[in-house]
Amino acid sequence: MTAKDDYPESNEFSLKFKEIEFERQFAGSYDKSVRLPLRHGIVISLLSWYSAIGLIFYVIPEKASWLVPLTLIYIGSYFGFLIYSIYNSKFKGYYHILGAISNAWAGLYAVYFCDQFPNGSHLILPVLIFIIFFGSYMVRLRWIAGFIAAASYIIAYQVYLIQYSGLTNDQIALYSFVAWMTLVFALLAGRMAERNNRINYVQRLTIKKQGELILAEKEFLLKEVHHRVKNNLQVILSLINMQLRNVEDRSSEIQLKNIQSRVLSMSTAHQWVRQQSNFSMINLSKFTNGLIENTKSLFAIEESTPQIEIDEAIEIDIEQSIPLGLILNELLLINSNLFGKGELKFELKIRQKEDQVEVIFHDDSPKSHRDFKLSQELIETLGDQLDAMIRHQHDKGNEFNLILKIRK
Repeated sequence: MTAKDDYPESNEFSLKFKEIEFERQFAGSYDKSVRLPLRHGIVISLLSWYSAIGLIFYVIPEKASWLVPLTLIYIGSYFGFLIYSIYNSKFKGYYHILGAISNAWAGLYAVYFCDQFPNGSHLILPVLIFIIFFGSYMVRLRWIAGFIAAASYIIAYQVYLIQYSGLTNDQIALYSFVAWMTLVFALLAGRMAERNNRINYVQRLTIKKQGELILAEKEFLLKEVHHRVKNNLQVILSLINMQLRNVEDRSSEIQLKNIQSRVLSMSTAHQWVRQQSNFSMINLSKFTNGLIENTKSLFAIEESTPQIEIDEAIEIDIEQSIPLGLILNELLLINSNLFGKGELKFELKIRQKEDQVEVIFHDDSPKSHRDFKLSQELIETLGDQLDAMIRHQHDKGNEFNLILKIRK
């Protein structure tokens, strides 16, 4: 149970929340939770009342000419009223009152209906008790409405006992006691049920708000983690830049820029994750295009004629994106180093087949990927880390093929 201070202020008698908007939201939640079982209950009750028509023809056929039409009118008015109020949005939040009125009519009719049968007076009390509890079920969150409906049954039954039943005083006293005790029990049970449902509603609302706060805090912390990792990688990139200023030979410069490119590919992954709402998945198309732009900027590539086909809907897990990004980055590094003239020239296709991603990379270089030992070892190591199938061959150019199963 929620703490007493957290529970909204409510009316001690009616149990309604004093804050109007909160009470309206509670009534709306009741509508959603009770409508389906209400429909099932009405169907069952309809079937039971229609069976009474057959009973009329069997037990008292001489009264069927007027009792059957009266029963049909009752069924049409009572259940038609209920069904209309449940399905019509105009009555949203009020059909518990309509249910109470309809059940009051049902109780009055039950007294008359049962009295028409031979020895039918013995059926009146159990039928009324059934209607009381069925009615209390339908208006269980409005105990006052349930009480009004149930009380109307008992009052009608009391009038019947005294005026028309022909029972002895002792029998009337016994039947009245059972009837009124049933009403008291329905009253107490209905009030308790409404209070418990209101408490449960407040608890669910509190848990939902706490969950939203926890989720917001989790998102903030994840953003902060990715931001800090990105910043740390930026520091490493800055250190490499400082080192590049003191390097004079071309070979050392290329090696440092290769390292810089690898670090930048990891930084790009954390940057994309931080910018989107989904912290577990990353869009592969945007990520890959970011890697290509990084390579062009880092190596001052002016001429670039890649042919790229990437399914824009592909998303992969962040844990897969970093090693896959490093593999793609190595392919770009190899390509830029192979041509060595500030040019990117390759074909790249990334497509999804069910739960697998296929990467196809091709260039026209006379040299093989195997001529770049470090990149070769790095690609194979990262492929093992991803449990990916890798195949690459050299025949009038490099052809690289990778198949990766997407983690959910």
